[in-house]
Amino acid sequence: MSKEIWLGPLLGNNRSHLVRRCAELVSQGKSDQFLYLAASHPLLELVTEGILDGQKNAGVWGELPAYLFRGFVRRIISTTVDENGKRLAPRTPIDREELPLKRSLVSQILARLVADGQLKALAPLANREGCVNTITTLIGEIERAAKSPAEVAEIIAARSQDLAPKTSSAEPSVTTRAVHRQIDFDHEVALIYATYSQLLDHKQLTEADADSLRALSILNGELDGRAVHVPWLRNVQLLVLDGFFDFTPVQGEILRRLIPGIPEVLVNLNHDQRNAEIFLPFKDTIDHLTGIAPFKTKSLTEDLVTTRGALAGLRENLFNSSRSIPSDDEQSAAETAEDAAARQQSEIRYFECGDRDTEIRAAVKEIKRLVVREGYSLADIALVVRQKASYRDTIARVMREEALPCNLESSIEATDIPGLRAALKLFALLEESSRDGAAAAESPRLAELADLIKSEYFRPSREELAELSVRFDEEYPDVFSDDATSRYHAGESVEEKHTRLRRRYRIGVWDADALENAFAYVGSELRVNAWLDRARKLIKELPAAASTKELLNINTEDASDAEGRDPDEADQVENAETAKVDGSDAERKRRPSRDIHPAALAWASLVVRSFAGRIQAVPREGRPADLRIALMTLLEQFSFREQISRPARRSVAEDELPRALLNFNSLEVLRRAFIAAIKSIEIAAGVNSAVLSVPPATTNLATFIEEVRRALGSQSIVSSAADPRGLRVLEATDVRGLRFRAVFIAGLVEGGFPLRASRDWIYP
Repeated sequence: MSKEIWLGPLLGNNRSHLVRRCAELVSQGKSDQFLYLAASHPLLELVTEGILDGQKNAGVWGELPAYLFRGFVRRIISTTVDENGKRLAPRTPIDREELPLKRSLVSQILARLVADGQLKALAPLANREGCVNTITTLIGEIERAAKSPAEVAEIIAARSQDLAPKTSSAEPSVTTRAVHRQIDFDHEVALIYATYSQLLDHKQLTEADADSLRALSILNGELDGRAVHVPWLRNVQLLVLDGFFDFTPVQGEILRRLIPGIPEVLVNLNHDQRNAEIFLPFKDTIDHLTGIAPFKTKSLTEDLVTTRGALAGLRENLFNSSRSIPSDDEQSAAETAEDAAARQQSEIRYFECGDRDTEIRAAVKEIKRLVVREGYSLADIALVVRQKASYRDTIARVMREEALPCNLESSIEATDIPGLRAALKLFALLEESSRDGAAAAESPRLAELADLIKSEYFRPSREELAELSVRFDEEYPDVFSDDATSRYHAGESVEEKHTRLRRRYRIGVWDADALENAFAYVGSELRVNAWLDRARKLIKELPAAASTKELLNINTEDASDAEGRDPDEADQVENAETAKVDGSDAERKRRPSRDIHPAALAWASLVVRSFAGRIQAVPREGRPADLRIALMTLLEQFSFREQISRPARRSVAEDELPRALLNFNSLEVLRRAFIAAIKSIEIAAGVNSAVLSVPPATTNLATFIEEVRRALGSQSIVSSAADPRGLRVLEATDVRGLRFRAVFIAGLVEGGFPLRASRDWIYP
């Protein structure tokens, strides 16, 4: 039994020995006697496939003890028991898509502390999105540094004493009062962190970084004042640490408690004595481990996978500054030899592309050639990118267009989904009216209302359209009574004429384009009340607008010619009527319209009044749960759910199906955002309360909508699932130690989007 650090070159076989050792324990029914920690998810998949190969080990009873570090932390917490054998109460995670609460909770904590006057330095920035994101990230960094709120407070207190101003003046100067020092910000960050941790403990909430701190406390033997332990750790005889470049402070502290209690510990690290300089960053990791326990270092070079051709000297020469600089003659001779070799070598190919689309397409064409002509399988090939986030959309689209399966999972931010973008426009209108006061609340801008109507996600229900149609007949009974409309339909009854004109001017039906024309004709820049007033005047004056007929040389006295006109031509004449204007320069000022009729304006007025009335009826303040009900009711009145789900209930074109399903899934995303907003406000209501439990307080509608928007910004939806048999797409940090016959590396040259392709070699 020993503790060893195995140092081996890239593409060595150290990992295969470790996997074989663990597989033997599984085959003997001793899976509880080892623990395998991998540094990345691709590496964990490789280890899992090696242990459970389907032949020697088809499966394992229970849980395979191979984890990423965060999975290991969750396993510790879920299996911890106290002195009475009881497990810890489960906690609800707030940093997952099911409940994206973390940022909203931090935002509400900031708002509460500012309202109570406890934040001075951060007060001007507390309500800004950048401040919320920064504080959220900073809290995570403090937790990863293995510092509890009490430890942070002690550190800042000690720092305050060191930085105390050396002055005898009791009264600070004006400059000192106006400018906050860094220590002031530190104190407030410590207060926010302590409040955040206190709320998590009281409400039984957690997140990944907080879990690491709890796991560290558990390994110390105490959590929340209770003695605890992890029973299954007593059976572990072998610990494997594989692929780690370094450890975060909290991970290092966890290992410091874990390693001394396990008899055999094996650490697999990369190293090559022929080019030791590029592996110097591993020295800190080795020093940390040897500081925990007396590790023995072993260099293993057997079974080394060799490279060929232009890649043969890569191990010794890559970034090796210790090599001697050749003379000019030697360098010229070497360059000549290298040029000749470069012309003959086929291991490395270099493509310089103008954009990412061209770059990925070049890689795809080469991948297809390798598969079709040279017998490669997709499992032998990897596409490596510096950052998946910057390449994800391009890779997904190009792979789809080229019909090449890919294991890359594509996702879209919730705020980029068309349906949710429309909902956010509605929320922005409500938020603006809630913040701008009574004037905006009573009369929103028509342009914003028109955006909702044109989005195709909001419309009145069938029942409301029928009701508006009845109101149209009651409020505007004479809008079709002008004589000009009956001259070319002499034999038509009044009812038939009324039905025909209603159909022509889209009365009683939902036509967003016709409504948009009416909005623009009256003036979309107006607020609703002013727009309705102007529309009312136009409806009254349009039938008597003889100026336009004269302007268009229409003979209004001779009716015999009109009777013989084609109905379409007569319709154009009728539609040419506009409001009369004053003055002799009618030709210059008038803007004749062939589309707007008084009936169309009357119908648009009813729609505007209905939409604005629904929006104005939403309460501007209330309990979070009541505001959620009000917003959901408003969305229901506007048929939002029906418009979202309608394409999914009928057959749609194949190219429209992804958008339809994304919109359909957005309903669940919106539900999660409402829940996160409610919980963040209710939980933060207990800040500074002695018992941390107070009745849900009322809140402003703008505040509630802001938290809904923040929760939406924390979510995304999978737009295309990963194909496990497809091409592997990996980030550069995830490929250490993975073997492929061909590797394509995208975006490595600064200032462009080049592509490097190599064979029988993996980017280190």
